[in-house]
Formats: sequence, structure tokens, C-alpha cells
Amino acid sequence: DFGDWSECSAECGGGSQSRSRTCTNPEPQHGGADCQGEDSEKRFCNAQDCPKDYVQKVLKAAWQQIPGRLARISKGMRGVWGVNSNDDIWELTADRKRWVRITGKLAQVSSGASIWGVNSGQNIWKYLGANKWQQISGKLVNVDVSNNDHVWGVNKGQDIWRRTGSSWQQVSGKLIQISVGESGVWGVNAANNI
Repeated sequence: DFGDWSECSAECGGGSQSRSRTCTNPEPQHGGADCQGEDSEKRFCNAQDCPKDYVQKVLKAAWQQIPGRLARISKGMRGVWGVNSNDDIWELTADRKRWVRITGKLAQVSSGASIWGVNSGQNIWKYLGANKWQQISGKLVNVDVSNNDHVWGVNKGQDIWRRTGSSWQQVSGKLIQISVGESGVWGVNAANNI
């Protein structure tokens, strides 16, 4: 059976909780198989909007160092994910005390309702759980996913792409970086204009 849910990682604005289980009721015997399914679960919590003055409180808070050395980081409904300068993928545990290495290599990762990333070869990947990734058609240098699972990206030619169903739709304009979230889609072009 699964244990209790961990404390939500955020008081408002969307956080995550996790819980785990061990195969002990009954425990496998005589070479029997382990329990079927995942040994941990995650869920979204405290999705309500934060009070308007909450942002100011967050901005005035002291920085807290979390162990790990990352080149890029992303926080979304699926937790805090990052990649280091060796393209190793890391996920911060729900208690925010340690990083867990995830199989694969990515140059950039994005956490939202799902986990997406791009590797140094511009290949696009979606995380399926249990250290498994699915390659998605197309080539991007930057991908971002919202907590509503809206996926946008930018390719090497600075073209903008939006995921619609199982395909990509090109959107007019040129960007070098894109971000999608509750406040809409934001981007930066080659002249550093927003």
C-alpha cells in the first residue's frame, strides 16, 4: 500500500506531493514477482492562485541553497527538474532535500503537467515515468510545457512551434527562447526584445 502524501511543495500557485510504497503486504516469497506498477506517485496540490501580495513576499525572501550544481532548472506541476553542464538530468525530491538522477541526457528540461526536454542533437523527448523517455518528432533547441500541458518550442532557425495533438504547428515570428505558463506565452528574440 502507498504511504501518506508528502507535504505540498507550495502554499499556493501549484505545487506537488509524492508518496511511495514498498512491496511488503504480502512480501514476495520464493522468487515471486515484486508488486506491479510504480513504486511512487506524484500529484498536483494547492492549485489556488496566490494572493497578490504573496509574490512580493517571495521576492523578499532569502535565497536558500539546495544541494546540486545545475546549468538549467524548471519548476512546474511535476516538480523541480534540472540539467547540469554534462547534460545529466536531475529531479528534486518532494521534501526538497536531495536530487535524484534520471536516466538520459538533455541540454534543457521543462516541468509542467508533463516533463519535456531537448538534447544537444536538438531531439525532443517526453518523460513517461520510471526513467523512460519517448522521442517526439521534430527538432528544437528550446521547449517549454505549462501546467495545462501546452507545449511550445523554438528551433535552430528561431521558428516558433506549438504542439497540437500529436503534431507541431508553426506560429509566425522568430524567437531564441520561449516560456509558456498561466500568464500566457512569452519569448525573447535575437535582439533580446521580449
